[in-house]
Amino acid sequence: MNTCPSAVTLSCRRASIPAVWAIVAVLCVSVVRAQTAPAPKPETSGEAITLTPFNVSAEKDVGFVAASSLAGGRIATALKDTPVAYSVVTAEFLEAFNLTDVAEATQWSVNSTVVDADGTNRAFGTSVGNGGLRTRGVSTGLPTRNFFPYITTADSYNLDRVDYGRGPNAVLYGAGGVGGTVNSVTKQADTTKSFQNARVQLGSFERHRFTADVNRALNSQFAVRANVVWDQANTWRDNEWKDRYGAHLAATFKATSRLSFRAEAEYGKSRELRGTTSLRDRISAWDGRTTFASAPTTLPTNAEIAAAGIVRSGPRWVRNDAFGGNVVNFENRYVTKGAAQSTTLSLTNQINGVPIRTPSFSINNQAMIDDDFGVPADRYARALVGSPFFRVPTRESTTVWTNKLPTFTEVGKDLALTANYKLGDSLFLELAGDINQGDANGQAGLARRGGQDIYIDIDSTLPGTGAANPYFKHAYMEFMEYQNLRTNDLKNVRAQAVYIKDTRFGKFQFSSMAGLTEQKTKSRALTLLLPLKSRTPDARSWVDNLEYSEYGLFSRFYLDQPNRDYTPATAPVKLVNPVTGATETVTPTWMFDTRREDNNRNSLRKYKFIQAAGNLDLFKNRLVLIGAFRRDFAEIGDKRVVSPGDNAPGWDGTTLVFRKDAPKDYFDLKYVPKSAAGVPTGPAQIADVRPRANVNGANIPQPQYAGDRFRDDYDSPSLSPIINTFTLGGTVNITRWLGVYSNVAETFSLTSPQQRVDGTLVPPTSSRGKDYGVRVTLPNGRMSLSIGAFDSYQAGTSVLSPSGFNGAYNAISDAPVVGDLSSVGRNARNVARFPQNVYSTVTSETKGYELELTANFTRAWRTVLNVGNTKAKVRDQYPDIIAYFKSQDAISRQILADAGILIDANNDALINPALNNPAAINQSRVQAAVNGWNSLIDTVIPNTTAQVPQETNGSSRWVGNLATDYRFQNGPLKGVRVGAGVNYRGGQVVGYKGSDTIVDPANPAVAIDDPTVGPGDSVYAPSHYRGVASLSYTFKLKQGRSLQVDLNVDNLFDRREPIYGSNGGVIGTNATNLRPRTDISSPARVTVPGNFSYLVPRNYTLSAKLTF
Repeated sequence: MNTCPSAVTLSCRRASIPAVWAIVAVLCVSVVRAQTAPAPKPETSGEAITLTPFNVSAEKDVGFVAASSLAGGRIATALKDTPVAYSVVTAEFLEAFNLTDVAEATQWSVNSTVVDADGTNRAFGTSVGNGGLRTRGVSTGLPTRNFFPYITTADSYNLDRVDYGRGPNAVLYGAGGVGGTVNSVTKQADTTKSFQNARVQLGSFERHRFTADVNRALNSQFAVRANVVWDQANTWRDNEWKDRYGAHLAATFKATSRLSFRAEAEYGKSRELRGTTSLRDRISAWDGRTTFASAPTTLPTNAEIAAAGIVRSGPRWVRNDAFGGNVVNFENRYVTKGAAQSTTLSLTNQINGVPIRTPSFSINNQAMIDDDFGVPADRYARALVGSPFFRVPTRESTTVWTNKLPTFTEVGKDLALTANYKLGDSLFLELAGDINQGDANGQAGLARRGGQDIYIDIDSTLPGTGAANPYFKHAYMEFMEYQNLRTNDLKNVRAQAVYIKDTRFGKFQFSSMAGLTEQKTKSRALTLLLPLKSRTPDARSWVDNLEYSEYGLFSRFYLDQPNRDYTPATAPVKLVNPVTGATETVTPTWMFDTRREDNNRNSLRKYKFIQAAGNLDLFKNRLVLIGAFRRDFAEIGDKRVVSPGDNAPGWDGTTLVFRKDAPKDYFDLKYVPKSAAGVPTGPAQIADVRPRANVNGANIPQPQYAGDRFRDDYDSPSLSPIINTFTLGGTVNITRWLGVYSNVAETFSLTSPQQRVDGTLVPPTSSRGKDYGVRVTLPNGRMSLSIGAFDSYQAGTSVLSPSGFNGAYNAISDAPVVGDLSSVGRNARNVARFPQNVYSTVTSETKGYELELTANFTRAWRTVLNVGNTKAKVRDQYPDIIAYFKSQDAISRQILADAGILIDANNDALINPALNNPAAINQSRVQAAVNGWNSLIDTVIPNTTAQVPQETNGSSRWVGNLATDYRFQNGPLKGVRVGAGVNYRGGQVVGYKGSDTIVDPANPAVAIDDPTVGPGDSVYAPSHYRGVASLSYTFKLKQGRSLQVDLNVDNLFDRREPIYGSNGGVIGTNATNLRPRTDISSPARVTVPGNFSYLVPRNYTLSAKLTF
């Protein structure tokens, strides 16, 4: 359990006390005003309805049952008359089960899940509330608030309800995919009454949360409402914490009976210090015996290295308190590693003395615990014997530092203005605008630059000084500083007119709307580097280096050192280089990581739209017809930085140069190959990638092509599609309580600019879906039951490239030729690395059934029950990736041959034994290329090229939720409310079985393809469930006040097992692993789930809410 040091805890609490007292003072003033101000005259409920056909009011929601939505052609419509799949999590449900943000609410919605993966998404400046929400097996569109796009994770403190529109429907929900959209509805100022409440929560892991809601109706025309939140807690894991605060101010002004204005503004900030779910294994191959007193003068053989379970380090500059304030170069020292198989048996690692024979088996850099599929139970036996200080980590173990420096910070700002006007008796006008900004800072060092990798220190002396190493044989990690900064600016405006006319046939409502949405995203990535001018004065070489950069400043923490406080080192530091014997002083500098063009770019998503809708309520509500048409004029653009080597000499790494816009002849660009002297050497070719030469690690453009133009000199051509979509549906109310509905609708997916394998952007495509079903609705919010079916389709759905694709090809492109021993050598065939995120397309289909019951069976008994069954499949997978496989095969083989790699009769790669020594090749990079090729051949290509329908990765066949509570009406427990709930998630699809093999019956020493499974067979994560419980009692106080006390229990059954699932689209984390079918001596293998997270152990929250 996390126990914050007393000094830190005291400082945290002291910092929060002034804010709490300020809020208390505001509430006290409100109490006085409430006692003295005259009550304004409430307006009639009928007028309130006719003045707002553009909005829904949560006041009509009863208990867990919602009354209306804007899903009737963007006109307020009773939910029973809405012919689409639409669900609501009401304010009372949010409070009853202590759901404090939209992601938590989504867990209880129909056929919806939340994918937090292993937490790596935060390292990239992305919160789970904007990327981890899935409905009907696929990701939802960008969340909205009051139907405006909203980029930050919405806390529930200022929400009246959360709406979920399932399926494609651009008219009702805006641009999105087949999954639908999540929309939160904020609290608005109420001119009819004044009220206020405050809620204090104390919980497990030192949680403290305070919320307040104050509404002041100053007169019958003007009201203001303020909501605040302050939330602070540790987590259940060592040294982790999180905090959040925010304020939301809303105002309503009814200038006349026909003209009204609403305004709202919000500011919020959240911070957290979190590690990823798993610590990573860099230990299990170590034999427990091999240690070093210095860098050996006679290098061990490859077989000795494999048996010892060690690997040689390249240049690495490391700081730790034990190093006397110096930064020491650990180049040529040996470190431990995790166990992995090699295609050459004599070079394979061992686990507790047993050689690994299972092809592609590796636990190097994989989870240290709980990833047990096919992993020997004695994987750490030799490490435990060899190191008296090593302990196998627990689920609570992290490597995060001990001071209050966050790894993720998110700041959100929002401003919205709305004007409503009623012209005559039938025409209603609305003009609304919203500005939303989200700034996020993700610290990637802990997650992706070594912070989770656990080694054992096998140096008995310190490099440079030769002094005894006080942490000899202790476990440690070391990481380099890396920040991902994301700024999202969204500007939205819409104008709408609604004409309402009652006739003898029924109520006719017609709507027209026009709007504009513009989202600008600024992505920046900064890394803390050492400007080593003694090695090279060219900053292009400093930046254009490895992911674990040789110019990076690494901070080492031993897991048992007493103080792990951390601050990035930006002051001058003394470098000690035992390799050269030199010392120097340099100042670490934040430089842009322009190797990663996808991390340094300015993106644009913009669309203007017009739409028209009709909502006909006919024959005394027996028939409701809704139809609408929408046209969007979209624009997608991406401004990316030039690569490090394309900057001019003298560039210092601290500024950015962006590429030029694509010319009109972008797709027609050609060049003639030339010798170094500029003499043509061949016919004209497509000018795809500018030829570059490796100069001190930087890829510098070759001078003979200075007058030529290449596609990678420019940004991808922008896209300006025009998309037409529609919705058409109806509800037949057979009786007042029984109805049937059907709807067909379209939407389009306007994703952020996503680069394909050829450098162009994935265009948005439209999707179509059908929903139909039966509804039972009892009056006065007693019950709403919906049983429905859905069928959706989208061709050209944008998806990330297949798992392992980028890493494999980048490892091949990074393979240096024989004789190039530099740590930054690359291929000599001018094959460039891919950006980290490359996208392609699939055709997606989702079909299934859904049941939703929300009920207030009695005044005392409330229930929510929903079940979703989904068959989500993809086909026509990755057409451009498949073409790339074919086009790249020959040149990839050439690169491997240049690097000293052989490809055997089974198409498996291995290092040529005659060249496999450190005097001939860069062994680590060449071995990485071998692993990359074998990954392509064994897994990526078979699962991608099969072209059979596959279940959608991340989808679950079954999703269900049940929540109910009851308030005793009589007896000794009168007034006590008890509640319980459970989330059930069926096995999630995490991969496919195209790489599974069995032992060859004719030759037990080898394996053959498993004929019983193939790429169309899914790998499922185990199903799981989570229980919750609640207990509540309300004390009636004087003067109409009340005090509500709640006890909530989360993870009621204290489920501790890992929850395997999708990697959430995070590159570099494995959703699946290849593991032995029996044990590591077997040549046969199976595909198993690989990525997991945990539920928070059983925890409690005690709340007290004062209403006055």
